[in-house]
Amino acid sequence: MRTTHLLSASGPILYGLFLMSCTYSPRAESLTASAQTPAAAAKPELGKEYPAAEEAAQIKEISDLFTGMSERKYPAGVRPMRRDAHTKAHGCVKAEFTVPANVPERARVGLFSRPSSHQAWIRFSNAFSSIEGDDKIDVRGMAVKVMGVEGEKLLDAEKLENTQDFLMINTSVFFSPNVTEYLKFSREYVKKESTLGYVLWPPSHWPQGRILYQAGRGNMTNPLTSRFWSSVPFKLGTAAIKYSAKPCAGVVPAKNGGSSPEFLREAMAASLRNGEGCFDFTVQVQTDPVKMPVEDPSVDWDEAVSPFITVAKLTIPKQTFDSEQQMAYCEALSFTPWHSLPEHQPIGGVNRIRKVVYERASTLRHTANAMPRREPNSFADFTDTAPVRPRD
Repeated sequence: MRTTHLLSASGPILYGLFLMSCTYSPRAESLTASAQTPAAAAKPELGKEYPAAEEAAQIKEISDLFTGMSERKYPAGVRPMRRDAHTKAHGCVKAEFTVPANVPERARVGLFSRPSSHQAWIRFSNAFSSIEGDDKIDVRGMAVKVMGVEGEKLLDAEKLENTQDFLMINTSVFFSPNVTEYLKFSREYVKKESTLGYVLWPPSHWPQGRILYQAGRGNMTNPLTSRFWSSVPFKLGTAAIKYSAKPCAGVVPAKNGGSSPEFLREAMAASLRNGEGCFDFTVQVQTDPVKMPVEDPSVDWDEAVSPFITVAKLTIPKQTFDSEQQMAYCEALSFTPWHSLPEHQPIGGVNRIRKVVYERASTLRHTANAMPRREPNSFADFTDTAPVRPRD
């Protein structure tokens, strides 16, 4: 989702918001409760969704706002049209997604139901809606596309595709608590592609500013040594869960990042010239529908109460990933959490926004760029000898 556009000049303002939000009286319950039916708000159930009556109209307006923003930024003749969020890729790396035999019984669902190994693409990115230097305050993303996953998928237009996507960012919570608030944010964001108009006022938005600031100011020196979370919930059969990709034991991040505007890509390239990367792919099961709400992703799910369980391993072999051809191929890929088996269905208001917004944005971008919109089946779909579309 669109998470930030916080320029360096905004740092002192956001730091002030951070300090104020620390003293601002926290809400006693999820903001989403007011948008639910009385019964759902009073007694939510594990794994259940509670969309508000006005949600469909709100999601349509959000989609219209971001489509309009893209069309204004990229009129006919201005190409390529870029993603309207997570625009800058540090690169797409080849990986192996391996489900072991010792997955705990309660997590043996869908893709994790039996031992298997799959080729996967991983796109690492900055969340800005424009290409900025890596020194800017920003949320970072990790999008995983697992290939060779059999079974019908959720999107009607792509039911027979063989991919399963997992989208994560470098914070365990999402800044916006519900669809109503995300619509308010969207109305402000599209004006100047900045979050400041939204987070500065009213004071109830300051905790959301704090989430953005903390994530954007995280000391990431290399995406390969950083932890990522889904921040929003998904199904695991009948249960609700969140995902996290955590660097494998023994992976030690560098203390200081580089000074180049491309230092995150450069750090990844240096790491993979000399060795491999590794993440444990984990799930956290919802155990309390009130303290671990489905409909408010700004509430953190306590790891002490429900620890993350390892269900797969992502191994990134030694490689060169930043050729012009591979970077261009990376930009042709489409990622959405709705590239999914029904057993891993995205749930909650933010994910319901994503279903509409992501599909429409991807279709618009691919059509504008005269690129085919298709899911890959394996690494064989990419070749370094493929024609390169201009990246600028």
